[in-house]
Formats: sequence, structure tokens, C-alpha cells
Amino acid sequence: MNDITNWNSNLPGGFDRLNMYLDTYKGNKYDIPILDKEDYIPKDLVSYKEVTHPSKASLEKCIHFFLDDYHFEGVWNSPVKTLGRIQKIGKSLTPDFSIYVDMPKALQIFNVYRNRWLGKFWQDNGVIVIPTVSWGDRSTFDFCFEGVQKGNTVAVSTVGVTKKSYDIFEEGFIEMCNKIKPSTVLVQGEKKLMDFENYCDVMYYDTYWKKTRNKLEVNWYGWQRSVHEW
Repeated sequence: MNDITNWNSNLPGGFDRLNMYLDTYKGNKYDIPILDKEDYIPKDLVSYKEVTHPSKASLEKCIHFFLDDYHFEGVWNSPVKTLGRIQKIGKSLTPDFSIYVDMPKALQIFNVYRNRWLGKFWQDNGVIVIPTVSWGDRSTFDFCFEGVQKGNTVAVSTVGVTKKSYDIFEEGFIEMCNKIKPSTVLVQGEKKLMDFENYCDVMYYDTYWKKTRNKLEVNWYGWQRSVHEW
């Protein structure tokens, strides 16, 4: 019979899918890990998908996870195995696991937990970590800001915010600024979505597609000018 007082005392190898072998991060209502305070502001962001690309994985950049969740589930499923990929850059946002409005509450809390757990795990292994903060409707405000210390730099993304979901995003952003009082908010996406500066200091970052479009426009205008001059 297994020892029920110590759940991992008799686990077979590779069975710990909830990563409870590092059960050391406590401190709030839901035992969501509390990240060390960090005020680092990166020059640029690079997606987790691009980290292995030598020309894009600059040490001046910081890894982001503003991607569909399936692209980075591996960092949770195999945190030790994927650690080297994060350490290669040495600076990372926490994974942006989705908190959809219509998700079961338990899964919403679990995704916040995974976000902070990985951030604390990376910090403990020498990585500079900035928490990515996301939320659903007002009912998630009870837990979605847990694990982030007041005055910390935080990151958000406007990608996917539509007219239908704008009010939810705006309300959550204001609540985040009131609760966490971040030193700076790193915003990836549309600058004109709302008046971010009315609530806190902001640093903006273009999305991958915006960067690509800008590069194509520069190349196109440069080609036109060279043809005209010729």
C-alpha cells in the first residue's frame, strides 16, 4: 500500500506529470508560487519557437510565449529537459497559458499555477524572469494576479483581443495595475488598443507579424527607389 501522507514516496519514474517533486513554492490562498521581484526591461522579445534560430535568439532579447499553448506545453511537461533552451537566452517571460472565460475554474487556476511555477523554477536556475499576467472575466481576479509581487515588471499581450472581448481586457488591465502596481508593463501588440499610459508606465513591443510586415515594407520601398534611380 502506498504512503498517502507523502504522495510521491513511491512513484515510478516519469510519473510526476504535475511537477510536484519541486513542491517548495507556497505562500498564498492557492499555493501559487511567488516569483522573486524583477524590474528588468528587455530591448526586444523573441518567441519560444524562435529560440533555436541563431539569427533570432540574441542574448539581448527575452523569450515570450504569446503563442498557441500547444507550442510550449513541453516546458511544463518536461521542465528539466527544456531548461537549457531557456537558459540559453537567460531571460524569459513566464508561459502565457490561456485563461479563457468559459474554461472550468479549476483549469483557470491551474494555468496560473503553471505560469508561476515555471517562472520560479527558472529563477531558481539562474534565469531572469518577468511574469506574464492574463485574466478572464472578473471572477478570475481572485487568483490571476497571485504570485506577482507589487512593483514588479509584468508583461501582457493584446493579441487576440477583439471588440467583443475588449471590455474584459480593459477591466483586467486596470485591476492588474491597481493590485500589482507594476513598475513597468511590457505590452506586446497593438499600441492603440487602449490608453495604457493612463494607468502605468508601458514599454511596447511589435508582434512577429508586425516586424515581418515592417521589414517587407522597407525592402519594397527600397526596391522601388533603386528602380526609380536606375
